[in-house]
Amino acid sequence: MAWGDEPIYRDGRLVGTLTSAAHGHTLGRGVAMGYVAGEPGERAEAWLPGPYDIDLAGVRVPATVSLRAWHDPAGARLRA
Repeated sequence: MAWGDEPIYRDGRLVGTLTSAAHGHTLGRGVAMGYVAGEPGERAEAWLPGPYDIDLAGVRVPATVSLRAWHDPAGARLRA
């Protein structure tokens, strides 16, 4: 389980850090948020492809990347 401040790797290269993590009860697994550094003027979508890993206590765990917020503050998905 991640706690935050763990390194994020893309294609084996350090690219960012987790800022927070918790257990996602509706997903049944851990959920984390972090920042990945990009080049000035580069579109965020350019960072979606590529294998990502999070280093948890020396073990690299595969991660899924999303630009969409994991939460639904308006409740639109709940009412769909």
